[in-house]
Amino acid sequence: MLRYALRRTLWAIPTLFGVSLLVFFVTTLIPDPAAETYASYALVYGTVAKLDPSALDALEGRRRAHFLDLPRFFNPRPMDVRSRAEDAVRHLVADDDDAPLSAHRLARLGGAALPYVVPALDNLPPAARGRVAVTLAPIAQRMGFGDPKLEDPDRAALFWIRLWEDRSLDFTDAAVRRAVHRLILHGTDLREKELLEVDTFALGEIIANLGTTADREALARLASAASHVTGRSVEIPVEADASFVRRAVADWREWWYVHRSDYVALRGVDRLAATVSETRYGKWVLRAASGELGISTRDGEPVLDKLRARAPLTLGLTALAMLTSYAIAIPIGVFSAW
Repeated sequence: MLRYALRRTLWAIPTLFGVSLLVFFVTTLIPDPAAETYASYALVYGTVAKLDPSALDALEGRRRAHFLDLPRFFNPRPMDVRSRAEDAVRHLVADDDDAPLSAHRLARLGGAALPYVVPALDNLPPAARGRVAVTLAPIAQRMGFGDPKLEDPDRAALFWIRLWEDRSLDFTDAAVRRAVHRLILHGTDLREKELLEVDTFALGEIIANLGTTADREALARLASAASHVTGRSVEIPVEADASFVRRAVADWREWWYVHRSDYVALRGVDRLAATVSETRYGKWVLRAASGELGISTRDGEPVLDKLRARAPLTLGLTALAMLTSYAIAIPIGVFSAW
């Protein structure tokens, strides 16, 4: 009996894997929403770099919502904030056709990219150093350091080098955790400003605390900071009701699940695991296993909450159907045996 139960348990593993593959293929058979646009621009211009950055962001957002930017099962080169920043700097240094688009992407990466861009400025040729430094001007404006002189390449380069000498310690995980903790305990404009001065580098800690903080003022300030550094208009007013807060937090968590690799560096074991997890199948399995099923495209409600709300009725109907079938089948079986 024990051998039979063990054999059945072992067979369940490949069966579950096969079922997951089948369901994965069925649920991911969707057309690429950007394929036709990319093809038309590549045919006319030879590259998608001519596409308007805001339009390209919209297309990429639609693709990434379904993880169409990732390979299916194995990712030999998982992208993170470091590789994205270095790739953007490489195009800016070369000043090629992709340089304008790379400048837009580097500005979107924001403060999370600074630890990999600013220390490398001294190693660049003067002209390239100036181009990269000027490209970072939108980040300085978001951080509250906006200065018209940043349009000058030499002044911009000097500004970033000096800023990094003074503030590099602020761009560490420990410093960001302390800043977020202080904001939650004592929510003031000054505390929030400290968080904004590291820009997107603080996003991971902000999103993590959005899901665990109950204080409404802290939630409002955290969402405001996240909205400011990302440009997303998803804020949480202090007077918002519980359902609105739940939808807003779920929206931020879903966005972070899709865009986390834009703002986090992969190191060591994380990079090795990303070769499998940063794939369409990996994302699908992790989402199903963790219960983070995203938000509904119809009403913006968290899918898991919708399932929980309907589970009692579904389970009740299922139980009633099973009882009815047993009530009919068992007497017929007994009668047939007799």
